[in-house]
Amino acid sequence: TPFPVIRGIGWSEDQGRRPDMEDGMVAISNLAGVANAWLLGIYDGHGGRQTVEMLLQKIHGNVLQHLRSRAIERWQRYRQRAMSRLQDIRRRLDELHFQQQLACRDVRVLMPPTQRLVELLRLGRICEWVLQCEEPSQEGRTETEKSSASKAPTPPSFLTICTEEDVHRALDEAFVQTDVEILRDRVYQSGATACVCLVRPVLRLDLLLEMRPEEISDADWAWFSVERQKPNVIPASTPSQHAIVQADITVAHLGDSRAVLAYTDGHAERLTHPSDHKAGCERDARRVESLGGWVFGERVNGMLAIGRAFGDWSLKLPPGKANPPYSPTSGAFDRLLNIFGTSPSHAAEQAAAERKEYVVSNAPDVRSVSLTPERPAQVPGGIRRNSPSSRASESQTAMSGQETGAGRVPGLLVLGCDGLFDVCSDQVVAHLALEFLRQLVAVHPDMSPCEAAKATARMLIEEAIGVRGSTDNVSVMVVLFHSFGFSGRDGVTPSPPTWYAAAAAKFAWLAEGVSRNVFVPRGKPRCPGETVARGALAAHALRDARSFAGNISIGQFDSGFG
Repeated sequence: TPFPVIRGIGWSEDQGRRPDMEDGMVAISNLAGVANAWLLGIYDGHGGRQTVEMLLQKIHGNVLQHLRSRAIERWQRYRQRAMSRLQDIRRRLDELHFQQQLACRDVRVLMPPTQRLVELLRLGRICEWVLQCEEPSQEGRTETEKSSASKAPTPPSFLTICTEEDVHRALDEAFVQTDVEILRDRVYQSGATACVCLVRPVLRLDLLLEMRPEEISDADWAWFSVERQKPNVIPASTPSQHAIVQADITVAHLGDSRAVLAYTDGHAERLTHPSDHKAGCERDARRVESLGGWVFGERVNGMLAIGRAFGDWSLKLPPGKANPPYSPTSGAFDRLLNIFGTSPSHAAEQAAAERKEYVVSNAPDVRSVSLTPERPAQVPGGIRRNSPSSRASESQTAMSGQETGAGRVPGLLVLGCDGLFDVCSDQVVAHLALEFLRQLVAVHPDMSPCEAAKATARMLIEEAIGVRGSTDNVSVMVVLFHSFGFSGRDGVTPSPPTWYAAAAAKFAWLAEGVSRNVFVPRGKPRCPGETVARGALAAHALRDARSFAGNISIGQFDSGFG
């Protein structure tokens, strides 16, 4: 099975029957200069777009900032462990050397195996590399800094060495910091849910530094060979070759925006919390009440349907702190002044200095899953639980979408706001997306994965609004981990204005073909969305291309391995 990366990405949005469009999306490729690393986000605003705009500007930078801090701390621990292992390796090499000398003098003493010596030297060289690199590489180094460091060993990117624990803590801290900055910038009258996905290659140094010398494979050693010139590129390979190079996806969210992983066999797995952080769920209701708030009509203080969100600062503290308890959109500054007893800007500094619990929480739920299979013999405690990749097949038939006895293969990821998931279950979304892609590739195999992902996102919106009657803003992002047989290639992405103009014409032509060939009546429709989706892609293509420029941030797409 080829190393799973994002093959294509597409998105679409629709204002629906709401008077304003309050959603936003972000897609950043080559995150921190690392090939195949992505940060994806979908934000669903309420009470205005101010909070969403702040998230589009700030959250990805805060995530990287905290990941850097965690990576530096982690690297120092790796250096300490590498020093300990190196001392042990040198002792064992001395023992081998003594055994060799003894064997040369006494024919009754066996010469130690050469392979054992090679294995020790390999692990020792890796430990020396860790010790020679003082800290992980950072993006944005000047040319002078790069040239001065050219003779030194090239360290890995900070993004690739963070453990699962590091990433979880960094995302948690970044969410809290971003929420405090929203208050500091005097954004009071709006809020937003958020679902942020970090897809990254992972260098499992934590595993490597605990391995026995004989457990290091040739492929693992090749990653550290002197011929390696690109420290921020994970090579294409089969997962069975690597124990230390993997791909992970980590999802952090506040509120009811979701991330759903669909496998090629049709199974759907929700990566966000099952409760959607609804105010009426037992966990959040109990937390709200313990902090002095209440849940009435399945709403926090009778007003907000979710228990966790960015913004909504007039609801962040119990209503007893303010008198009278105004609504969150009226007299917001005065209400906050009563709550904090000081200016909101000063209150933001206090909130940043000490972590507080709020009635409307800014603490996200975070979950990671691996997108590559692990070798049980080299993973402490066996295969990681709750990891979809721990069941992934290494056979070539799995990559063709066939389920085998070994498990499932990740096919695509759908990020969506409640406008989609309030009317479509996770399983319905997975089924519709996979069936649409299979019909689409049959008639348009020359499409690129990005074009296919965009068409799929548009189809899901038509299903939500046209078939199932969603009246909310609907935003959908579709990420393909599988090519699904689409042979077209995405070129270098031009600047956004140029890209959107070109996309409008190309997508209108494409959508016309989709409506004529994919949604041609064949007796009973295969899915409920066919009747209204016919021709809908073309009708919305131009409007979408114009509106996306203000609502989404996109980085350059790189579909290769680097």
